[in-house]
Amino acid sequence: MKQLHVILSFISICSDCSRRTEEIIEDFGKMDLAALERKMEERDISLYPILCKNCGQSTLPTIMRLFDKLQKRIITEAKIGIDVPVVDGERAGYVYSRTDEEQVEIDRGLSKWNDFIVDQSGSFWEQFVNHAIKHWNDFISELSKQDYEDAYIACGWKLLDPKSTVFMYRKNAAVLLAEGSKREFWRFANHRMLRHFIDLGIEAWDIKNDIKLFGRERVRYIVLNLPIPEELEGLRSRSIGELVKKENSEQAFLYRRIEQLSGRLEKSNLRANRLQQEVGNLQDRLGIAYQDIENLKEDRFEVRQETGQSKKIERLKALITELKEENKNLYNRLSDNDEINTYPDINDLQISNDVEDCNEHLEGKTVAFFGGWRSELRKEFGCKVILHDGKRHDPEFFSALRSADVYIVWWEFISHDSMWEIKEWAADRGIKVFYLRGMNIEKALQMIRL
Repeated sequence: MKQLHVILSFISICSDCSRRTEEIIEDFGKMDLAALERKMEERDISLYPILCKNCGQSTLPTIMRLFDKLQKRIITEAKIGIDVPVVDGERAGYVYSRTDEEQVEIDRGLSKWNDFIVDQSGSFWEQFVNHAIKHWNDFISELSKQDYEDAYIACGWKLLDPKSTVFMYRKNAAVLLAEGSKREFWRFANHRMLRHFIDLGIEAWDIKNDIKLFGRERVRYIVLNLPIPEELEGLRSRSIGELVKKENSEQAFLYRRIEQLSGRLEKSNLRANRLQQEVGNLQDRLGIAYQDIENLKEDRFEVRQETGQSKKIERLKALITELKEENKNLYNRLSDNDEINTYPDINDLQISNDVEDCNEHLEGKTVAFFGGWRSELRKEFGCKVILHDGKRHDPEFFSALRSADVYIVWWEFISHDSMWEIKEWAADRGIKVFYLRGMNIEKALQMIRL
């Protein structure tokens, strides 16, 4: 089988200056056509914007080209999104050239396509015939032999010899056509071309090839004037750009500019629609939130006035705060030379003197020791042990308070401030506090009862 040296490239048409830019994506090397087809079926190729070397604008490619380096010829050129399917980038690694909103809009227009054209066909043909009669010589010269034969049959005229040329049909038609019969003849001669554009669908129009088949003037009129649903006008704008991209007249420049502005307007409208939808969603969520607030207000638990539990708790918390502040002020007023007792009164503490094996009670629990100084734990116990000297109320201090199931305070080696803090945490969370002498962890664990 014939060998090919295949180069894959993407081509973009700059949205600003209409410059055509080609960028090589991959060199597949030498292979036969069957291997190339298998390769293309297996590969997922990501699309990305191509930088225009003329103006610096980045534009997504619209054409995929396969080039044979050995024969120096184009194997195929395919339209991305029409001949070459694309899918959403998040799902399969492609960049989708249309958003979901764009595709929904186009699908809506395509669903109306045939009925819309049928409804408008009468006025379209009248305008097309009038325009052709005004420019008869330019338009009649684009008819093919097939067009003449179709029109002759429809008009009931005798066909010329099968060997007759287009020129012979054109000369004969000039004799047969009176002013009144031009309208009927033109409609029959162009019926095949119109069916081509309608049956193919606007997404699959190939303007370059259509011009070769039907002539530039007739294709121009179809592209500019064929009645289509409003949702498909963006696709028409792109076809207009393809139609005039090689023309240098002022009209062609105007059409190209219209295509660019139409594309930008389309993107702006889609963005506005997305933002409007997001605003609507946020308003719905806000309404739900307001309703939830109202429901919570109606369903909230009212503390009965006669119990006074809420006020009592508030008074006790305020009292604790005042006592802590007063204790702190008194402590700060004492002279450094005064002999101070910074530890709680032994008579106020609950000390357990019973000794028993507490492994079964403390298994899976966390016990926090406060006071004295920290040391390395050289022994494993039947529970998790946390040590803190209680000198600073740092994050580790509060972490120990949050994590522990039981608090043990070495009352001889802790300040009043830390003791009050531990007491308050224990009261709020219902945690048991033990105040013990010395600093023997193993003995302390044996002495406490859960």
